[in-house]
Amino acid sequence: MHWQSTGPLLLAVMLVLVGCAPGHVRRPLPDALSAARAESLARLPAWGFDGRIAVSVDGRAGTGRIAWRQDGSSFVIQVRAPVAGESWQLSGDATLAQLDGLGLEPRLGPDADALLAREVGWPIPLGAIRDWVRGQPHGPDARVRRDADGRPVEIVESGWRIEYRAWQPAVDGLPEMPTRIVARRGRDDVRVSVASWRVGSGE
Repeated sequence: MHWQSTGPLLLAVMLVLVGCAPGHVRRPLPDALSAARAESLARLPAWGFDGRIAVSVDGRAGTGRIAWRQDGSSFVIQVRAPVAGESWQLSGDATLAQLDGLGLEPRLGPDADALLAREVGWPIPLGAIRDWVRGQPHGPDARVRRDADGRPVEIVESGWRIEYRAWQPAVDGLPEMPTRIVARRGRDDVRVSVASWRVGSGE
């Protein structure tokens, strides 16, 4: 009789305790984390980074320090390669590009990619690299493989395979940002190592 009378009460107490226990907090899905990161980047049209770049394309190779400043469609890219004795600056927007440092007069052209390929020998897709270095695909047809935090591990598009090998934590208004990026297309190779990211277009 004792267990018969207390059994229902004990069961009721156990159910109340289970109901009051804190539930398991679900981690956001990678797609949701990726979308949140993309929204954060979209709110920051002015950004920049400093680091190093190594390019090996069409049999020509070069390395140097790079400083990239972007403000909407306007950009300034400075590359200093003291070993090769070359330092140049590419600047412009969606309609005009200017290359300084390779002669007495600036070189002008309507397309930054074509100007860089012709004058420096680097036929690389700057518009796509602008997105890739921030951990974003450039076009809608890109194939993206992500980790559990929604960050890209690999992007494949336009014949290029972009690998992300290191990231820095979110800081100074920026979400997590890549610090080691390797882009390959056949025998072509572009590597970027970022020392520091920044928000805004100023120095």
